[in-house]
Parts: sequence; C-alpha cells; structure tokens
Amino acid sequence: VQLLAAGGVSAQVCIRGMSTAEAGTPPVSMPLGSLEAQRGFLADVAAGKATRAALDDGLSPDAADAAGRAASDAILAGKRDNEAAAIGQEAGKAAQMASSSPQALDARLKSLGSARLSASEATGQGDGGGLAGSSLGEAAPRWPSMEGSYARLRRLIDAHGPLLLPFAPIRGGVLAMSSFADVAELGFAERWLSVEELRPLVRQTLDELLKQEGAGWDKAVEKWGEHRFWAEFPERLWSIGAAGLLRLSALLNTPGLFDPSAQLYFADTPPPPPEGTAPLKLTWPLGKHLSDLQLRQEREQVLAAGSSLLAARTRVEELTPPGNPNSRTGYLRPLRDCIGDPPDEFRTGWKEEWVALRAEQYLRFTEGLGREERGTKEWVERHKPLPKVLQRFDSAIQESVASGMEREHAETYHALQSVKGALGAAMREGRKDFACSAYALCDAL
Repeated sequence: VQLLAAGGVSAQVCIRGMSTAEAGTPPVSMPLGSLEAQRGFLADVAAGKATRAALDDGLSPDAADAAGRAASDAILAGKRDNEAAAIGQEAGKAAQMASSSPQALDARLKSLGSARLSASEATGQGDGGGLAGSSLGEAAPRWPSMEGSYARLRRLIDAHGPLLLPFAPIRGGVLAMSSFADVAELGFAERWLSVEELRPLVRQTLDELLKQEGAGWDKAVEKWGEHRFWAEFPERLWSIGAAGLLRLSALLNTPGLFDPSAQLYFADTPPPPPEGTAPLKLTWPLGKHLSDLQLRQEREQVLAAGSSLLAARTRVEELTPPGNPNSRTGYLRPLRDCIGDPPDEFRTGWKEEWVALRAEQYLRFTEGLGREERGTKEWVERHKPLPKVLQRFDSAIQESVASGMEREHAETYHALQSVKGALGAAMREGRKDFACSAYALCDAL
C-alpha cells in the first residue's frame, strides 16, 4: 500500500503539509489548500441571501443584484456573515436610490465588482443558502466561485507536477489527512474505492451538498448538525466539505497521476489486512523522494552558510588588533571607551549612585508583581539603603577580608555585584550616570 497521506504524527506525504514518514516535518510546501475555495462558496451564499433579502424588502432586481455583489465581495475581503449582510443591505439601498439615474446605477454596479448572482438566480435558493444544480457542471453557473476555484487548484497541481509525476501512475494508497477525512465522512470513509468509482461519487456528493439534499447532505447534517453554527450559519460548516471535495476532484482528474484501477482508502489508520493474511506493508515513495529533495536543499543551505561564516571570520580577524591570543587583548573594550575617563573620587562616589542604581535594577531586571513600586528611589531609600545591604552581606564581606581583600574593596564588590544587570546595561548603552560604580567595581576586582 502506498501511503499517500496519514493523520496524526505519522507520515503526511501527499499534496498539502507534505511530510516524510521518517521525520514528520514538511520538506516541501505545496499550497493546495482549500480555504480559498471554501471562501468562494461562502461568498456565493452571502450573495444569494443578500439578493433575496433585498427582493423581500421590495427593492428592484437591479438593486437586489447590487446587494448580492456587495455581500459577496465583503466575504472575499474577509468579513463575517453578519458584516457582509449589512454591507449588502446598504449597497442595495444605495442602488435603489440611484435607480432614478441609469448612468449612476450603471457606474455603481461596475464599482461593486464582477457579477456573482442575478436576482432571478437567487430566487432558486433554499433556506440554508444553497443553490440547486443537477451536477457539478450544472451547478457551476449558480455557484460563480466554483469554476475559478477549480481552475486555481488545477493550476497549482500542474505547477507542482514534477514532484508527483515521477511516481505516477499511483496504483493505491491511504489518504487520511484531516481535510481528506472531512470529505470522506460524507460518504466514502474506511472502504476501498477505485479512482474510477471515486470520481463520480465525489461529483455526486458535492452536488448533494450544494442542493442540500440526498445522502451526502444527510451525512453533513450528521457530522456538523450539533455544531453551534449550524442553526444560523450552516454554510460555515458544509462549505468545508464542499471545498475539500472540489480539491479531491481536481486531484482525481489530474491526467496520469492515478492508475485508473488504483484503489484508495480514506481513514486515520491503515486498512485492516484480509483475514488470515499478514499485516499490510506500507511504503511512501513520495515521502522518500521529498526527503531526498529536502536533504539536497538543506545541504545547499549549509554550504552557503558555511561560506558566509568563513567570510565573516576572515573579516573579524582583519579588524581584530593583534595581541596574545591567551589574553583579553583585542577582545574586550576598555572601560574608557564605554563611559569615558574615571570620575574624581569614584572610590567613594559610587555610594551616591546606589539608590538610583538599585531602583533601575528592580525596574529593568526584576519580574513579577511589585516591580514598578520597587523601581523607585523612594522605595529603595526606605527598604534597601546601602548600610542595610552591606549589613546583609556582612558574612560574605568578612570572608573576602579574611582571604586578603581590603574591606573597602570587599564592600564595593558585594554591594555592586547585586546590581550588575543595571550596571552592565549602563555601560553597554554608553551612559555615564553610574560611572563611579563601574570604576569602583573595576578597581575592587
């Protein structure tokens, strides 16, 4: 069994989200999504509803047509159902008011975009927002978006044919990605079907969704009927299946992709083996091909990155001053380059900077509640004055003194290491407001 696509964390190697069975990551992006097709169906439904509503309100057929076009364009622009309805209503009223001027009406209709539904077509819609059509071919004129969506899907498949055709004709497989599973649940899940059997079944199921009757529609009601959107906006849900069926139809009708007798099985898990036989062995030739393709691409990127890295290292070496490679010479910036010359009396002046330095430490490098309150000079003066901090570090200061450090340096070091985040930030930013503290800490070290 050639595993063309699978659900969950296993292989996904067919058409959308192509992933290898080995890695589970998408090596090739093949944009064959059905979202645009779904949005087209939603736009058609919105156009029909707006047209009918305008006619019910007593507007002229031309004004109702304008309302339908505006609602359709609103959906295609990303508006929700209720927003599109309001836009269509306003457009219909505006067109009705302009009806006294044929020239103004003609200009208004042209500005609303390409025609989608005429008022006469809209009267044939059912309560759920669908339009009747006896087959995919007959339904297309009543669903203006469908022909364009189908053509787009076919163009994308043709554009990515080189990835698929080396393994054609495909003679069998399991299609179980989430979108395939959605459409399979409308009438052909978990059973083997040949491509020849599947093509008319897909057309019939799509037709039943658009007519909102028949076995396909009953399955859609069973699948989505309990959803909270179904009562008011059922098209949000059945359009998922319609778009998926349109995509599957485009795949099945791609010349040379499937062997006419290929047997396909739609399920989240591999099909059960015939009774008394060993488990089916799954192979994924598409995944193997794409894995190799990904590997070549990654190798090319690594080589390019390596060349860039070597060039950057060479440039760094050219700009680095010569020095003993075992020292810091040429790698660290002198403190004077960061904040200028040391201030007079910096050994004691750092104590005057303490309150502001401690407040900045809280404000910039402390998370959680109370950060804003602690990051004020007033709070620090009350709760973290320097004498209190030195008292807290007294045992550590005593240990440093016992090891040979002067007490003045020990106090400087232990106090300022507690605010090293704010002190380092000030040096990186070239600020001199804590210059005494920076030089005092450097002197102590």
